[in-house]
Amino acid sequence: PELLRKPGKLTPAEFEVVKQHPALGAKLLRTIPQVDDLTVLVAYEHHMRYDGGGYPERAHPRTPNLASRLCTIADYYDALRTIRSYKKEITPDEALKIMSQGAGTVLDPVLFKHFVELVGLYPRGCVVQLSDGSSAVVVATRPGFATRPTVRVVTDGHGTLLAEPQVVDLATTRGDGALKIERALDPEAVPFSPEAYV
Repeated sequence: PELLRKPGKLTPAEFEVVKQHPALGAKLLRTIPQVDDLTVLVAYEHHMRYDGGGYPERAHPRTPNLASRLCTIADYYDALRTIRSYKKEITPDEALKIMSQGAGTVLDPVLFKHFVELVGLYPRGCVVQLSDGSSAVVVATRPGFATRPTVRVVTDGHGTLLAEPQVVDLATTRGDGALKIERALDPEAVPFSPEAYV
């Protein structure tokens, strides 16, 4: 835990310590009678890459178990989105862009595609700027419409809070001039609390 809170980058020696946590965690879980074998395996494999790399190092690299590959995607997304002493939180779309570079090597490409469809580029609670300059909070996503969730428009194009925020399903707005997401916004940089509008 201390290394996770350390400001700045880890030294090579510190990273070697961190790389031990999957094996140590699996060993600890194995001592608990109620914990099944799959849970132990996922704890051990969750930093193994789809292409056989990652850690713990193995004499014979192999593709991790399906459940482990799912956990790897969730763990990677969480690591990118979590604020640490040495980095700030990044937006969901930025996290998914970074992750997409590892699809097929670090991450199972088929599972990653399903993850993006399920979570969406802009998951529930994400603050976005729309093409008319207004700000909105994502209130719902649905598979097949990763870039067009349902949003609650909170400010107008000048940043003024709306008296009555409007819910807009971006999947139904099509054609020229249709409202769309321009970019995700830092939730700390908007004049409202996103949680109040989810």
